[in-house]
Amino acid sequence: MSFSSELKEELLTIGLKKHCCCKAELAAFFLSTGFVSPKSDNFSLSLKFTSLSPLRRTLRFLKPFSVQYEVLIWENGKKKHFEVVIPSQLKLWQLFNELGLELKKSFWELSPRIYKRECCKRSFLRASFISSGSISVGSKGYHLEIRSESEEFLGAIDKICADWGIKPKFYRGSKKPFLYWKDFGIIEEILIKMGVRKALFKMENMKILRSLRGGVNREVNCLTANLSRTISASQKQISDIDFLEREIGLESLPFALREIAEARRLYPHLSLIDLGKVFKPPLSKSAVYHRLRRIANLAQKIKNKRKEGVKCL
Repeated sequence: MSFSSELKEELLTIGLKKHCCCKAELAAFFLSTGFVSPKSDNFSLSLKFTSLSPLRRTLRFLKPFSVQYEVLIWENGKKKHFEVVIPSQLKLWQLFNELGLELKKSFWELSPRIYKRECCKRSFLRASFISSGSISVGSKGYHLEIRSESEEFLGAIDKICADWGIKPKFYRGSKKPFLYWKDFGIIEEILIKMGVRKALFKMENMKILRSLRGGVNREVNCLTANLSRTISASQKQISDIDFLEREIGLESLPFALREIAEARRLYPHLSLIDLGKVFKPPLSKSAVYHRLRRIANLAQKIKNKRKEGVKCL
């Protein structure tokens, strides 16, 4: 499995709790995979997919809108293709309005309100990469791109990323135009915005191994081991934070612990020293360690109480 495929599989496992985020993802799928087929006086909207996972995700988001649709499956050689066909109906026009979409003669118009919130911007970008994105990390460098024939779709991504200070470059070739990024730091920031962890760790590891290729094996093994320890410790810390959020809610924690918990979730790949630098003023390695240690102790205390049959309020 390619790194792009691994990244998309991880993105598809991210659940959405807010209805606004579901609509933002659905709007991105409509813009990137949808096309209109005229049928006499009416029309039908078709959404095409090359794998089953994004199809299931799209159908799950469509369900609350009670839209009638048909799923078609066909094979081209050894590869399966999937298509959702939505005939013209009142519910579909209502759905367009909910998603901030207006169908013109040959193109879509998207209202910026659909990605006004920060969480919706992340959801829109996530669905955009799932449907139309690819990433390569290798000896020739780093490259992340999103291709589409829809300029409205690419324009929305451009606006979102410009708001974050990571504006992409645009290329219009003989095939589909696309937006792309080649800077490792910016690509890393995009992965953080999309909410991935495993792919981010893997890319960091690949970068380190690439930079150290040709060096002495002892140095490579040492740094790889340090990275592995950092990743292992970070995953344990995030696990404790997720546990506390489920059991007592992060808002019940003291401000210092809640602040470090949110930072660790946002930057799971950073060492304690680098994690401390994201604060203003910066925290020392010792301060970061002791705050994360207090979180771990609190999580363990609650787990012990649970084993003893004590209910934690």
